[in-house]
Amino acid sequence: SFRIYQELAQLQEERAEKSILEHQITQLQGSMAELEHMYSGVRAVKHDMKNHIAVLQSLIQEKCHPHSGEQEEIQQYFAGMCQSVEQLDSRVHTGNAVSDAVVGSKFRYAQTQVPGIRLDAGSFLLGDALAVKPYDIGIILNNGLDNAIEACMRMREKEPQAEAYIALRTFQAKQMFFMEIENSFDGEASFPEGGGFPISAKGDRELHGIGLKNIQKCAEKYSGDIDCIVENNKFILSVMVKGWDGSSMGSME
Repeated sequence: SFRIYQELAQLQEERAEKSILEHQITQLQGSMAELEHMYSGVRAVKHDMKNHIAVLQSLIQEKCHPHSGEQEEIQQYFAGMCQSVEQLDSRVHTGNAVSDAVVGSKFRYAQTQVPGIRLDAGSFLLGDALAVKPYDIGIILNNGLDNAIEACMRMREKEPQAEAYIALRTFQAKQMFFMEIENSFDGEASFPEGGGFPISAKGDRELHGIGLKNIQKCAEKYSGDIDCIVENNKFILSVMVKGWDGSSMGSME
């Protein structure tokens, strides 16, 4: 009876993990399609606007006296417009299309759930030399950012004026490559006896740690592991993988 109970419990956990993974795949596919459509439209508008501005600047140069203060003011105005148009394409640039889609989608969601949250992915850079499959990158970021956003939401419920932030970064140490997600939280974290993942604050205990377990499974595919670091009101999820040859690196555009 005890063995049957264990098998049923394991089966239930596997079903829950499978359900979460399927949901994440659907989310990822939807996010990528949505982003591609949106950025396609943005690029078209940006192209047209730059052409219109160039034409107007030429007309101004023809009509206004070259040494008049009026022309200088108009040129400054158009310079500001050009800068605004360039910002239309401001999005996450990690060097990987999947991580761009996931991080962009999660950051937009975080802004709706945690007003004023500070979001930073400027130091999260991936490149072709990283031998982690896009699917696994998506799983790592989906689960890690979901946990980070939930932690910031719980913190704001307790302390409405608390500073909330999520920061992503990557770095290399010898042959290992690290992806880290750092976020603010309420400072209340407990770990099971004997070590392991932090005990989930979710009401449904059956889902305890499934996200972190999925991340760990991805890391283990690449001879890696994960670590959870708690420092006062700062939580860091560190994902370590092997398979980085250091020959190239993603960059911010």
